[in-house]
Amino acid sequence: MVPLQVHNVKSILPKTFKFGPLVVQKANMTGRGTRGCPLKLMKPYPYQDEKFSIWTPLFDDTLLRVSQENAKIIVIEGPIAAGKTALAKALAEEFDLLHIPEATANDEYVLPFGFDVRQNDHLAPRPLQIYDHKNFCTNPTDLRSALFQYLMLRMRYYQYVDALAHLLNTGQGVILERSVFSDWVFMQAMYEQKFVSKNVYNEYFNIKRNISTRLLEPHLIIYLDVPVPVVQERIRTRNYSYEQNSPALTKEYLTSLDKHWKLNIQQQSKNSEVLIYNWSDGGEMELIAEDIEKLDLQNIRKEKLLHWKISSRLFNKLRAFVTNEKYSFDSYFKYDVTKVPELDFPGYLVLQRNKIYDNIPESKYDIGYNPANGDSFWKILLNCKSHKHRISRSHLPYKY
Repeated sequence: MVPLQVHNVKSILPKTFKFGPLVVQKANMTGRGTRGCPLKLMKPYPYQDEKFSIWTPLFDDTLLRVSQENAKIIVIEGPIAAGKTALAKALAEEFDLLHIPEATANDEYVLPFGFDVRQNDHLAPRPLQIYDHKNFCTNPTDLRSALFQYLMLRMRYYQYVDALAHLLNTGQGVILERSVFSDWVFMQAMYEQKFVSKNVYNEYFNIKRNISTRLLEPHLIIYLDVPVPVVQERIRTRNYSYEQNSPALTKEYLTSLDKHWKLNIQQQSKNSEVLIYNWSDGGEMELIAEDIEKLDLQNIRKEKLLHWKISSRLFNKLRAFVTNEKYSFDSYFKYDVTKVPELDFPGYLVLQRNKIYDNIPESKYDIGYNPANGDSFWKILLNCKSHKHRISRSHLPYKY
């Protein structure tokens, strides 16, 4: 199993001063098999409960955190049923990384209390009922398939923001399954199979252009290459009822995905290191771990990883954004109904739909911040963050 790599030239470690002492960023990642013990990291900043204030960098500079060992972002890419989850979990354990599973509709519609808002979905108007991956597999030409892919773009964006927030606040690396940078592959394949209109397609890329340049790209992308016939066989073998004889998961659709995933990898290799493996018969995590350890992921040069070569001030600024202002780009995900008139739903239907979801008690607050449950008034008042849970309306027109 020989990976196709984008090799590094001679390593040049960046040197950055912080209040006098020299901070040398760690270059190569090391696994437990090499270290023989878990990573020892700085005490994590409690970013999920506390804001990153203007005073925080005085005692907690972000550059020190991202200079820790294995402080990298890795993304596992590959076709449906490739084995991304198993590999991501194994690598996360080997390199002491946070594993973030692939975004799904459950992330959006299953609330922190465990309540699934789809239980009330039958009460909503038919055109605005929730449409997820299962619906796509059984009816890909439904208008809501466009709304679903808009939603997936939003979820993958915020998932990647979460990955950056974790890295910058703790110094622990993160491994994800797919990312916002490859989401366009699905829309491209959907358009080529005529599942969505030209209007939907164009508006998707208008949205993507507004948001994708605002994030630091991954240090490393691992692509699991599986031929389409093998993907089809794995889909049959895992036997999910909604995938069997699916009008969506056709040979043509899977072939289109395969083609554009490889184009995406080629594009991302300009800024990120890439490892590609033939995963038709699976593979050994240990061999991939060895390949990762050989890569110099701190070798900042012109054509690769340059976006990570930023000053301590800019790292702190980015950390403040991903920690405090995660949802500040919500408006970027609202599509323009003048450009996608087929998705301009009547206002009375939207109001009916919103009323149903707004009346779900569990949907209104995060755990510990619901005054109706007797949670501390002072805790709610003094905490600067908004603790209302967000059931997404990103797939509704901006005017609503």
